[in-house]
Amino acid sequence: TENGLTIIDSDKQTSFSISKKLQQLVSLKNSHILKIFRDSKRSIWVSTFGGGLHKFNPRSAAVRHYQSLKDVDISLSSDMVWAFAESKQGQIWVATQTGGINLFNPETGTFTAFLSDFSANIWDIAIDPNGHIWLATDKGIWVYEYTQDKLQFIKHLLPGALVANIHMFNSNVWLGSAEGTITSIDTRNFQSTRYPINDDSIKAVS
Repeated sequence: TENGLTIIDSDKQTSFSISKKLQQLVSLKNSHILKIFRDSKRSIWVSTFGGGLHKFNPRSAAVRHYQSLKDVDISLSSDMVWAFAESKQGQIWVATQTGGINLFNPETGTFTAFLSDFSANIWDIAIDPNGHIWLATDKGIWVYEYTQDKLQFIKHLLPGALVANIHMFNSNVWLGSAEGTITSIDTRNFQSTRYPINDDSIKAVS
């Protein structure tokens, strides 16, 4: 909620709340939450409006805050974080609105920034079964491959289209639009299929 985050353990029938009002180790820098993501190690990542991101460790109940620091190139590239994605190798990718994307190093707690001069606003990020990174932007979809510590451009799809979110299912990417259509893109060959829907208020596909 806009007041913070509450984590519920249904097995133990307990709850734990995190907000700006708590002590430093378990507090949020900003209570307006944009996205919540749980990785394969059960850590919970939380992005807040202009407040960077927070990583919650359920074992220690501690919250680690990461933010953009001026002239520190191993920090988060921007504090406006909109989405997270995890690769099969356990790599955590962080998408910022205007600062490109970041690869998190869990051993050092630092970030490597990519696409820092990207011309589009990034709203979502997803990784397909082939390991390709998909970015939803206000100028369509951009597809990249991370290899040998570099990000290689693969494809630009739907140029000029506002794509707010990406839903990955098996080998297909699914997109909704305000035009009353749902689009499916095959991640193996980038072929797309549009399905007309009698509803022009589609915001997301899940």
